[in-house]
Amino acid sequence: MGLLTWTSIGLAPTKTLAKIASKLAKKYNEELAKKKSICTSRSFNGMISDIEGLRTHVSNYAARCAEKLRQQNTVASIVGVFLNTNAFREDLAQYWNFQERPLITPSSSTITIVQAANDVERHYKTSVA
Repeated sequence: MGLLTWTSIGLAPTKTLAKIASKLAKKYNEELAKKKSICTSRSFNGMISDIEGLRTHVSNYAARCAEKLRQQNTVASIVGVFLNTNAFREDLAQYWNFQERPLITPSSSTITIVQAANDVERHYKTSVA
């Protein structure tokens, strides 16, 4: 029994490495494809009836999204904010709104993401606060 070589067992080193690299790249691209958006969605811990309270909550959620972007080594090109009233409180007026703000330069900066999200005056409707 002689020494085994790549060619003696029917493999060429470059082809094998290329196959491994191809599989790794495919898996990496599949993982990236799964991460098309990031959402931090929570119910508030009580009724929000003023713009400053709303801005505080939106800032916290936007900061968390920026943190997730950095953990994934990705950036955002659009920041979206959705707001809605408590659907379980049928005795109150109902409201739902979603707005997007495109970023001039894609970013994962907390400051940039929070500033874009905090344009809440466009969302906030005092008649249902």
